[in-house]
Amino acid sequence: MEKLNNIKMEKAVYKTTYENERSYWWYQARLKILEHIFMKKIYRPGMEILNLGCGTGFISQRFSAFGWLVSLDLSADALKFCAQNQLDFLLQADAIALPFQDQSFDLCLALDVI
Repeated sequence: MEKLNNIKMEKAVYKTTYENERSYWWYQARLKILEHIFMKKIYRPGMEILNLGCGTGFISQRFSAFGWLVSLDLSADALKFCAQNQLDFLLQADAIALPFQDQSFDLCLALDVI
């Protein structure tokens, strides 16, 4: 029963996050900082990017403008929100056993994963 309650809470957290990412100051400030660092230090055209633990896909949506991006999450509920964000490459998988060969991506985002 405890595990079932955690799953329900997780769904609620995803919904709350999805509803607030575009307007709440924390998400907006974090995104600006990430984009600034990325553009100054990392970006080059045509990058292949993995967003590991993508959550609702807000960051994936913004970073998909910089190259080919795969949004990966263990939660099917999270990926449903990613689909609402009209993301193309969604994958449900465990970050412990990634279904990719080493060095398949130029950049791996792992925000709020740990």
